[in-house]
Amino acid sequence: MRLTEAEIGNVKALMLDGPLDQEGAAELLPAVDTAIEAQHTRFVIDLSESPHVDSIGLESLVSIASRIFRFGGRLGLFGVTETFGEILRVTGLDQRFAIFGSREEALARVREDD
Repeated sequence: MRLTEAEIGNVKALMLDGPLDQEGAAELLPAVDTAIEAQHTRFVIDLSESPHVDSIGLESLVSIASRIFRFGGRLGLFGVTETFGEILRVTGLDQRFAIFGSREEALARVREDD
């Protein structure tokens, strides 16, 4: 998996290219930790180029959400495949993540003031 990072206003955007599995999680988790240490609290994760999310990838997203929320931050996911969306619904994790239909929608909602 390849991870690309960008700062869009006050939002840290993380774009994944490839499966979110053990290797991908090993790259994504430290990137989020580094961003949190740099005082970033608003994140969007683009899964549109990540055709597969396995159980380790799902666990990493839950961990990332916990880390971000612990600091009062926000997280939006977009580009979620139909299959992964169904997994999130069945496990109840769709209630934990803000899932958006597009990058623009995710950025707009995550940027909003409280």
